[in-house]
Amino acid sequence: MIKQVTFMLTILLTANVAYADSQLERMEVLSEELSQLMYDAMIDEVAAEGVDVSNLKKLVPDVGWDGPMRDAAKCVLGKYEDKIGSKGIDEMLDKLEGILPELRKGGGMQALEAMPDIQPKGISDEEAIALNQECGMVDQMQKNMMADGFMTELMKAMSGS
Repeated sequence: MIKQVTFMLTILLTANVAYADSQLERMEVLSEELSQLMYDAMIDEVAAEGVDVSNLKKLVPDVGWDGPMRDAAKCVLGKYEDKIGSKGIDEMLDKLEGILPELRKGGGMQALEAMPDIQPKGISDEEAIALNQECGMVDQMQKNMMADGFMTELMKAMSGS
């Protein structure tokens, strides 16, 4: 589950890559909202199984970006800029913004998994993951997901403990 969630967040976050500061800010806002939607979907999925999620809701990590997350994102931005250019990044951000209204309606993990492909032409999913790992973005996402015991509690809830 952690591996699947990390992969999904990697794809979602890399879908928001941008070069200029205004694009970085746009990416940050989109990423924070997508992260919150992801946490909400995970909680909803567990709740649908009849598990009490009151404690889990209290442990949701802060989705706000910090300095290390921004640094990792800037690294990824440069690599994306080299591969698809600023126009490709803008198109990718536009696609993501276009699907957010549908994701906000809910639908849990199925809605997130059914999300249209927003990965830009010129960068494969595998390449996006590698770039994010190289820049430290994956480590930052995993650190954030593990913060405050959320993932530990989620795993307990999913196993029925």
